[in-house]
Amino acid sequence: MDSKSTVLVTREFKSLSRRHQPLEVDTLAEVMEVGVTHEGERTSMTFDESVTIASVLEKMEIPPSTVLTIVGDQIVPHTSTITGDIEIELIIVSSGG
Repeated sequence: MDSKSTVLVTREFKSLSRRHQPLEVDTLAEVMEVGVTHEGERTSMTFDESVTIASVLEKMEIPPSTVLTIVGDQIVPHTSTITGDIEIELIIVSSGG
């Protein structure tokens, strides 16, 4: 079994009941938007090819060992590949002391 996984792609809808619904991914999509909420602030980034969550965290200068990645209601591994528009929430799991 491959240790990598693919993240479900989500898109926000105006209806609250359909806020995060899985979508089919167009593999020929030109640009994908990755929204990341961390410490109450949302950052939006665009990529023109598949990217791992670990790469997104690296670009944001966030050590992967300090956060859990949430997509929808599920924790997903940092090795997951993002293949389209998605909203990610980061939950801090460590603190300084």
